Amino acid sequence: AKFETTVVEHGLRIRLSVADCYWSTRLSGERQELIHDIERQLAKRKNQDLVIADVFCGVGAVCLLLAKSNPNCTILANDWNPSAIHYFKESIASNGFENENQFQLSCVDAYDFMIELGTDRSAEEIPDHILMNFPLEAPSFLGALRWWSSTAVAKKFEAKQRYPRFHVYTFARPSNHAANDEEEVAIDLVANELLPDMCGISDEEDADISIESARHRRKELDEEFGAQFETRLVRDVAPGKVVV
Repeated sequence: AKFETTVVEHGLRIRLSVADCYWSTRLSGERQELIHDIERQLAKRKNQDLVIADVFCGVGAVCLLLAKSNPNCTILANDWNPSAIHYFKESIASNGFENENQFQLSCVDAYDFMIELGTDRSAEEIPDHILMNFPLEAPSFLGALRWWSSTAVAKKFEAKQRYPRFHVYTFARPSNHAANDEEEVAIDLVANELLPDMCGISDEEDADISIESARHRRKELDEEFGAQFETRLVRDVAPGKVVV
């Protein structure tokens, strides 16, 4: 209990134990940037219902903030750490959310959670936004999308004229010391999980992708598959290494 604390962020009380849960106050600005991006997308459409899935929710800061500003949204949140889910539940109760049922929390393997998002739900329940803020491994979980029901996704588009939007965080390095192409390399990392590159690039070469290859994958998935990639640099984490 001596490691438990309450962090106040934008009027919300977030419970956690610094011994058992990850927390960074410095990421408050990034949390707000993510929320603003989601709300900008929401403002563009007439239908204001919103389903959010957070694959690596931690103690739930982003989910709680979204629920506060969007009372009618549905939150599907998951984390492998049972302590994080425990404190997430405490935060829901302590902040007095009128509709606690808007939160559906789980503590399962992220890959299984991702599969269930697109297979065990109706078209209306397929999330509008899937948050994947785990830079160390997030892209590797995108393979779960191969199990999604294409029929359900198509029905969601027919009903609401929108596809799920994925917010994937990953570490990236420039392809060489002279390049400034971390965002393109990040796209390559994501693209290779969604659609493995068939151009003969080995796993060893993935870590040193050429500029031409990285640009090729953005163009390939945007033009041929309508992926509509958008990227931005989040922060530097080490010399020559960033989060995108």
